[in-house]
Amino acid sequence: MTPAHATTARKTEVTAQHPVTTQQLVETAWRENHPLRREGADPARDLQAITMAKAPSEKTLDELAQDMHTRADGLTHLMAKAEMELRRTSAQLRAVSYMRAASVAAAVSAASAAIAAGAAAYVAFLGR
Repeated sequence: MTPAHATTARKTEVTAQHPVTTQQLVETAWRENHPLRREGADPARDLQAITMAKAPSEKTLDELAQDMHTRADGLTHLMAKAEMELRRTSAQLRAVSYMRAASVAAAVSAASAAIAAGAAAYVAFLGR
């Protein structure tokens, strides 16, 4: 550990009497020429980059599959599992609504065919 890292570690030590927030950690690293500091860096933007993770609903299936390979009782795994179940359920509901529309169309088609057959039989009966 280099002297700069040791200084940073001492200054940002988390204790019960002096809790340190994530923002304070980022600002300290930014001020002290930490390896994470870059030319023109902004501690507020760095904090957003650190704390902003994708919501499960915004993740792709590949990202959710990666999250499923974490610890089974971990929050990431459970959130990915819930999101996959939600997507599966919504896909099933969409399929059910399409099937319902198709069955209504088939029923209307059968009814119209029955009406046409009845009309044809009536005309044939009257034509005798």
